[in-house]
Amino acid sequence: MIRLIKPYIKYEDVEKEFHEIFESGILTRGKYVDIFADKLCEYTGAKYAFPVTSATAALTTCLALLGINVNDEVVISDFSFPATANAVEGRRARPDFADVSLGTFNMTAGELRRQITKKTKAVIFVCAFGNPDGIEDIYSECRKRGVPLSVDAACALGSK
Repeated sequence: MIRLIKPYIKYEDVEKEFHEIFESGILTRGKYVDIFADKLCEYTGAKYAFPVTSATAALTTCLALLGINVNDEVVISDFSFPATANAVEGRRARPDFADVSLGTFNMTAGELRRQITKKTKAVIFVCAFGNPDGIEDIYSECRKRGVPLSVDAACALGSK
């Protein structure tokens, strides 16, 4: 197996802080999730944060909020986790794969221009390996065309 990354976690560093959470058996809701959301807003400058149980749940929620439905077209990066396409297909919409730059593994604005059609209802930009390179151009292209942009930044927290 070729790893993309190997996390380095010293459990003694987190044992005290997480002991109470683990002991409670409640990992996906409650006061600690609220504290996390507040700290996330503080860290990112966002007005709101809504923690979910997975990146897939976040993508699915975004697509539902955007009203993505049967046969809608959503442009996504062709270099991503299966969850990106699965979230689109879970809404019974159609993923339209856009090629990525071999330098960044991110979708490019030029490729988005080639892929986007009148049937495109949304774009999902994936920050490959936590790298948001090119997001400004993608955002500009989406804004110009009036197409909502969702950013899968699951690996990019803190990136600029």
